[in-house]
Amino acid sequence: MGQPHLGRMETFIILCVFVVAGTVKGLSGLGLPTVGIAVLGVFLAPAEAAALVVVPAFLTNVWQALRGGQLVCLLRRLWPLLAGIVIGTAFGGQWRVDPQVARLILAEALMLYAMLGLLDVVAFVPPRWEAWLALPMGLMTGGLTALTGVFVLPSVPYLQALRLPPTQMVQALGICFTLSSASLAVLLGSQGETAVSQWGLSLAATLPALGGMMLGAWFRQRVPAKIFRRLLFVFLFGIGVHLLLK
Repeated sequence: MGQPHLGRMETFIILCVFVVAGTVKGLSGLGLPTVGIAVLGVFLAPAEAAALVVVPAFLTNVWQALRGGQLVCLLRRLWPLLAGIVIGTAFGGQWRVDPQVARLILAEALMLYAMLGLLDVVAFVPPRWEAWLALPMGLMTGGLTALTGVFVLPSVPYLQALRLPPTQMVQALGICFTLSSASLAVLLGSQGETAVSQWGLSLAATLPALGGMMLGAWFRQRVPAKIFRRLLFVFLFGIGVHLLLK
């Protein structure tokens, strides 16, 4: 895949996208790669957008994964899901998908995720099913991560279905997203999908992403969570429709 040639205006737009994506993450605890790749995917191929998101996603998720005080407990509980993410990403990376097809998959994934959120669809996984579902959920998440760079499906609905306490839920998301972004970085690096300039831009995007997270944390005290979630899902659905029509 050829590397994109980004001018100053394109670079400025990319950094602004990360401010927005970081704000979403600061508000909700998730959404940086989803929003970042959704918007960047309008003018970049999914693999190129994913390469730019990798470093900010990894560093912000490490911070999130280490907060909450339940790291060891969650690792013991979620290890089949985490193992599935790694395996699914590795196998998904073996599929050479045309960028237009990858963009179509991304659009459908975003629209499905947005519809589930708008309809307030939250399933419940009984404890006795958890051992059977964790690995397949991880494999599917890893496969979609490799194809689209988005980590949310089906890992986020699955974690929501476990009915974890809020603090554990945020930390569990951080753990899964950290592993997803690290696996994606290894995959893209091994396939030569990223140039040195892209890694540099991805690293530079961490600062606006962190700034956006601080802004999001400020907004979180002032914007009702339910209203924000509705707006976020409408925004993601609209991006999905745009990508689908494109």
